Amino acid sequence: LPFVIVMLRRAAGFDEGQVLYTTVALFTGGLVSLYPWGRVVDRAGAVPVLRGTSVGLAVLMLLLGGVEADSSPPVAAMVLWFFATSVLASGYGVADTHLLFELTPEHAPARTLVLGAVTVGLVSGVSPLLAGACLQVLLPEEGDALRVYHGFFAALALLQALAFLPLRGLRT
Repeated sequence: LPFVIVMLRRAAGFDEGQVLYTTVALFTGGLVSLYPWGRVVDRAGAVPVLRGTSVGLAVLMLLLGGVEADSSPPVAAMVLWFFATSVLASGYGVADTHLLFELTPEHAPARTLVLGAVTVGLVSGVSPLLAGACLQVLLPEEGDALRVYHGFFAALALLQALAFLPLRGLRT
């Protein structure tokens, strides 16, 4: 997500105020959806929510290919995109946490929960660092940086969709 903001600022021409609206939408989506996602996961189970939100997030990433410099999307469209992304990411997070608690042995939950948190934290910290380094190498000094961002987000959509593969084998 940080790279979407960078793309909007550097390549699509959004100003600071417009980016601020998208950031507020990002936090608002998570805030308003966590409780409803908890109820959905309790009723439907974690696996269907993981599958649906994974595919939904992939679709949202693909939609970033429509961002153009000459006719950048209206701020309202990007606010809606950030809100929807946050809602789906929150659902994925709630389902992931629920599934982790289901898989945690009752006699020693701390080890499993700490290992899960550390693993997610490491991947969450290293991924943007590596992605930023790749973008730094790929972005041209001059020219059409949006094409690089479009390819970057298409690759991210593919990775997000591939998360569906290991989820196929999980049962509710």
